[in-house]
Amino acid sequence: MERFVRVVVIGGGNMGAGVLYHLAREGWTDCVLIEKAELTSGATWHAAGLVSRMIGAHALGLIHDYAVDFYKRIEAETGQSVSWHNCGSLRVGSTPPLYTVDTSIRPSFHSLRLTAHLRERTDAD
Repeated sequence: MERFVRVVVIGGGNMGAGVLYHLAREGWTDCVLIEKAELTSGATWHAAGLVSRMIGAHALGLIHDYAVDFYKRIEAETGQSVSWHNCGSLRVGSTPPLYTVDTSIRPSFHSLRLTAHLRERTDAD
């Protein structure tokens, strides 16, 4: 191991491994990741499957778009299986305030080229 490095990434979860991956893609070679146990053994495994494009804020939606597209291509780039399963999302506005939120963020979905449908409670009957 090098005695001096340009970047030290602490934590080998989704964020730490992702930061190191992107630095390497940019050509950074003097980086090290420090993990106290096994990679992704902390909180990352709890979040499996929680990558959704149904985000109300446009900027955050772009970040989530990148993440979904990234997971779709990472296996081909690295040869490492990530078991990505692309699927849709379902938001349930079970109270009037939640339904109002779902209604108000719908334009953000369309600006991100997502399909969003609102259903009335009577549609479920």
